[in-house]
Amino acid sequence: MSDLSQALSALTGVTYAQTFVNDLDAADSDGISGHSVAVAVLGGDDDEIARTIRAYVVPGIGTYGNTTVETEIEGFCRSVRIIRPEVIPIELEVDVIARPDRNGCPPPAAPVIAAGIAQGMTGSERPRNGQDVTEFLVRRIVESRYPMLEVQEVRAGVIPATPTLVPLAISFFQIMQISVDKITVSVA
Repeated sequence: MSDLSQALSALTGVTYAQTFVNDLDAADSDGISGHSVAVAVLGGDDDEIARTIRAYVVPGIGTYGNTTVETEIEGFCRSVRIIRPEVIPIELEVDVIARPDRNGCPPPAAPVIAAGIAQGMTGSERPRNGQDVTEFLVRRIVESRYPMLEVQEVRAGVIPATPTLVPLAISFFQIMQISVDKITVSVA
């Protein structure tokens, strides 16, 4: 399945690809049918994505998603389902306690911290579809990048709503999106 994710990521226009497998006999907690593969993709062409999935997922293994693409290869037709996650724009407020590091260097300024959070929540590091905004997620991003910081409180909201204490639920058919201008960091 990692080969499938890599092949999808290499397609023109694809900015996110994640593969999920359910080997069980029944649907899992995300709703993926038993003995099925779910592929979530942002960007790219549906037909090209479906042809790539078809090359890695053999007939008899189901696909799961909210978008159906009909494919035909050498006269054989097959429906391939993919997840096209709804992009949910979020706003984030993070309160941190800062201390100098062990060498006496001062902690980074709030805009630098916000940029680090944005980097940890976008691109190749972006949280997967269906991943909630939690204190743990933000704490891991902040405290691993800046060991002299301690996350005190995290608030998040779906734009235009006012941010409230996390967790902020994101469904399996959704994916969060954030930009640095929607991250407010308060340093104490």
